[in-house]
Amino acid sequence: MEEKTENELSKLNMYEVICTDALNHLQSNSPKQLSEFEKKQIIALLKRMFNAEKEFLLEEPDDYFEIYNDTNS
Repeated sequence: MEEKTENELSKLNMYEVICTDALNHLQSNSPKQLSEFEKKQIIALLKRMFNAEKEFLLEEPDDYFEIYNDTNS
């Protein structure tokens, strides 16, 4: 795997953790805003979205970088 692809995969993993941590923080600090059920539903959606992005990156890296025009990686 190319370094550029590895770096992008690491960023996607980090972004997934940031999103999940933010949801956990919101739910624990404002349970009336976000129920446990809603949090789990959103986390499941995020997981599917990030997994789809990672799969696309790994299967079609040239297309991925062309679409996202990522020249900084």
